[in-house]
Amino acid sequence: MTFILLSNSNYWTHRPLKLTVTWVYFKSAKFSPNNKKYGTIPKLKSIVIFLSFVSLTSAIRPSISRVGQGCVLLHQTIYCYGGASYSPDLEDDDDHRATTYADHYALNVGSMNQVSDSSLDSWRQLPDSPMGPNAHFAIAPLSYEMGFLVHGGWGPHDQKTYLRNQTWIFYSGSESWNMISTNASQRIDLIAKMPGVSANNRVWIWGGEIDDLADSQDIPEPEMMRWFQSPQRGPQQLLMQQNIQFPSGAFTRVGHSAVVGRDGQNIFYFGGMNAESEHRDLGDDEDNGYANATMNDILVFNTANQGWTRLNSTGDIIPSPRAFHTTTLIPNTNDILLYGGRRIRTDIPVDDYIYKFNTETNQWTQISLAKTGAGPRWGHSAVLHHNDRSLFILFGANSLGASTNDFYILDVNDMSWQGRSSGDDGSGTGAGGHEESKLDGGEIAGIVIGCLAAGVITGLIVFAIYRRKKRQQELYEKYGDNPPDNQDEAIFSNLGVVGVEPPPVPPKQSYFTRIFQKPDEPSPNDISPVPQIKENKPDSRD
Repeated sequence: MTFILLSNSNYWTHRPLKLTVTWVYFKSAKFSPNNKKYGTIPKLKSIVIFLSFVSLTSAIRPSISRVGQGCVLLHQTIYCYGGASYSPDLEDDDDHRATTYADHYALNVGSMNQVSDSSLDSWRQLPDSPMGPNAHFAIAPLSYEMGFLVHGGWGPHDQKTYLRNQTWIFYSGSESWNMISTNASQRIDLIAKMPGVSANNRVWIWGGEIDDLADSQDIPEPEMMRWFQSPQRGPQQLLMQQNIQFPSGAFTRVGHSAVVGRDGQNIFYFGGMNAESEHRDLGDDEDNGYANATMNDILVFNTANQGWTRLNSTGDIIPSPRAFHTTTLIPNTNDILLYGGRRIRTDIPVDDYIYKFNTETNQWTQISLAKTGAGPRWGHSAVLHHNDRSLFILFGANSLGASTNDFYILDVNDMSWQGRSSGDDGSGTGAGGHEESKLDGGEIAGIVIGCLAAGVITGLIVFAIYRRKKRQQELYEKYGDNPPDNQDEAIFSNLGVVGVEPPPVPPKQSYFTRIFQKPDEPSPNDISPVPQIKENKPDSRD
């Protein structure tokens, strides 16, 4: 017998618990108080009950905690591909120990206004990408949301294998991948740790570091802009690149973020690490070819005239330097939301993890959030839902530096947390820096309901056994040691029973004595005459 118990979590939807009751039957011996099987139930079967709980989860969220994955929204579905997990003894930006993945997931978020809707429980695992294991790549949706483009990244990250085919497009309609060629006249190196954005019907990719051979030697990327025309189908698809002169005093970046402004043509680049190139020297600030880029030094690329400008933020508030953060335009405003990030040469995120930047005033504003949300993170993904207010903060490393596979939803209108998924938020500690139960509220409620149901079922079974035992004693008191065959039928139907004077009633025993103790053997002097019973038995009966 199986019961399905629905538990309701406010944020991760219905998570049913299955209560299984297993009945095992054993055939009993013929009724007799002197038989050593006295106490069994006549012509009934004994019952052994096994209760078990199994948690049922229809969603298949990414099972491995990760950072550096790529997530985009196409229509009403969030697609997430790849990412990397780090060894537990990661120290001081020891990235070469990271393991990359090729898995690919889709989450249908529907058209709901509340992200706690049951459609959140609809992750699907898609076939692995033919691009193979990868992390810290550029990813951006194509025009008209026909799919998304992936370029570069770490690849297998085993220090011996090239990512040979470094540009792919995933088409959401057919859920298929297509490899993109590069211009044969141009050498396009493998790069990682850079963003990609869509603007003016192109995907734009800038910055990052060149991987000479799967992270064996990191070389800063020169001032090169790469782009892909979108939409575009057929064999003539090419990834292009061109060298565009940088503004004075600027450097190429690694681990930075990119976001398109409200005008739809200016790309704003924030933070990351300044990197040396062949023509630009960092000087005394260099740390193995890198230095933190200050957050008041903002580079802007205009996709219409293809020129660079450089902004300096005004005001007294400046976020601390960071890399592997995200920036998202808040719809219908000139505000850009900055979330998360980590300092150079560490796996711990910054504490001041959320700000707004206004592109008209060039000023930063720090935001205070409740500590029940995602908290400090780096290497995460930020995806804005089509309702223009629900920002999904997916995966990444939390305040302990531990990789996660959960996600949170932030309302960008009133800056409040709408909800969270279940999942591994890192070493049993919530990403917001507070202890959390390993079971969410819905799971706990489901277990409580399951235990109550199990108690009711067990009580009913015990009551049924008690009633059967009581009927057994009544048979003994009426018929003694030699009851008629089919005594159950005799009780309920009075079939073929010709009664005589019943034997003397033996001393009554307590209920627990009758269950656990065998009655004393009667002495020969105390034997009463056996009542004579006339029965009409069918010829076929033994």
